[in-house]
Amino acid sequence: VPCRINKIEGFAITSFILKYIAFVYAYTVINKYKEDKTLYI
Repeated sequence: VPCRINKIEGFAITSFILKYIAFVYAYTVINKYKEDKTLYI
């Protein structure tokens, strides 16, 4: 049971990190396009 809990916690942490990276990447891309005065999304 502890092993299963650890796997679930690890998955949650990993998914949170991936979501955070995706958010930061999207934010950076949007700002880059705003600076270019063009929005391709």
